[in-house]
Amino acid sequence: MTTVAAMLKRLQAVNVENDIHDAIQNTLPDYQDQQQQQLFEGKNSKGEEIGAYRNELYANYKHELNSRPGFGVPDLKLTGNFYRSIQSNVTKDEIETGADGVDYAPKLEQQYGSVIFGLNDDHRGVYIENAFFPKLKETIEAKTLLTFN
Repeated sequence: MTTVAAMLKRLQAVNVENDIHDAIQNTLPDYQDQQQQQLFEGKNSKGEEIGAYRNELYANYKHELNSRPGFGVPDLKLTGNFYRSIQSNVTKDEIETGADGVDYAPKLEQQYGSVIFGLNDDHRGVYIENAFFPKLKETIEAKTLLTFN
């Protein structure tokens, strides 16, 4: 049986701010997967359509490749290089997301706005439920030796 002093010591090992930061850091690949999925659906961080193609022939071509966003809605994916270049970094206050490694990323951001990066409510919810919370729970359980349902 655990003593009160031992339990208190384990609970004091929990540093909520650091544990949250670490859980986000350790689940950034999951965050980036949700970012890519959101773009593939043609949605931005506000949950709105990314924009619209100006060229109807190209819109037809892209719709044949990916009909999920709807006709004429960009998914910002052709070769996959842009998606693969998406990187996220966790700071003290936020998750910063951008694309490094493709020279046309700034053009896409200029054309469609910086809101192409960041998760909308739906994708943020999937990330939190399926990646962030399980990792945070695992960390706290390991430090406290408690089990949460």
